[in-house]
Amino acid sequence: MSKDLSIVADFSSINKDDIVLAGGKGANLGELTQAGFCVPDGFVITAAAYRRVLEFNQLIKPINALLKPLNHHDTRQLNQTSQAIKQLILRARIPPDIALTIINNYIKLGHGSNHALVAVRSSATA
Repeated sequence: MSKDLSIVADFSSINKDDIVLAGGKGANLGELTQAGFCVPDGFVITAAAYRRVLEFNQLIKPINALLKPLNHHDTRQLNQTSQAIKQLILRARIPPDIALTIINNYIKLGHGSNHALVAVRSSATA
């Protein structure tokens, strides 16, 4: 599977050229890892995984329908629209293959334990 279609990407496999895939924080953690800095092991859940969740739940059309009439200068409308989109995403189901991939990578990160302590950070893509 090509890197841009991966569900997860280890820090060791990404760099500053992967912002679209991994977001800014993820890409920077990859850069630091590859430069030899002491970065805890980790992985990012990619933008491709997010897009697959939207497709699996058939959310692209409803989200676009909410965005189409949006007035970017109307703060109240922006907040209402973002809350409506947030609710759609919160109700979304994660496809089983994505969930399994994330779980397996988490267990690998914990060296076989499902009790590994981790930090979870969001990272917007460009």
